[in-house]
Amino acid sequence: MIEFIAGLVLGALLGVVADRIWERIEKRPKLELTLGYFQNRDHEEGLNYKVRNVGSSEVPEFQIVVWHPKRGSMSVFNSKDNGPLLPDQTREYRCILFKNGVAEMFLKNWISREENQIVDAPKFDQFKLLVKMLKSERVLFESGKMGNALAEDWHRSLVLNKPGKATWADHQAMSSPPPFGLKYWLERLREKKELDKIVAKHKKSDNNPMDRSGGSAAS
Repeated sequence: MIEFIAGLVLGALLGVVADRIWERIEKRPKLELTLGYFQNRDHEEGLNYKVRNVGSSEVPEFQIVVWHPKRGSMSVFNSKDNGPLLPDQTREYRCILFKNGVAEMFLKNWISREENQIVDAPKFDQFKLLVKMLKSERVLFESGKMGNALAEDWHRSLVLNKPGKATWADHQAMSSPPPFGLKYWLERLREKKELDKIVAKHKKSDNNPMDRSGGSAAS
């Protein structure tokens, strides 16, 4: 009888512990970052991240940062919205690469230098994309693969002057792996078609370097 009661108590305790562990896991930030391109009426064009909260709890206000051990941190993705990101909400962050056809010089200098020295052929193997809490060093999301791919796209666009030349594989490397399911598969398929249209436009404008039609129109 005593052993039976002890077993019930132990089972109850293990159940409580399991519930608390699961609750902590569920409360961890879960973000999905999908890369896109934009062009607006202010003659600005560049990259944009759509950040979706795919978790079950709100995510504190955050910023997108690219970090490199010999360059430091670069924060050039900005949003018109602020505050916590609620479950299933999406927020857009934009990084301007060109304005009136002129490259963003601060970002161009950052990507082309290491320890304040110009590097002709930088290596894209130590960059990290970080989503950090605003006014805090806490990292909510981290990806070396995305950081390296994003830095390479910056270099290709701003230094080599080849915007819009990212392939579908490059685009996927700059985005976080999507959740599973038919809904998300259809979203990726639609995004691939949009990217193919953008690449086709840039191929047509190769003979006119001042033509920066590198993204889907957005006001």
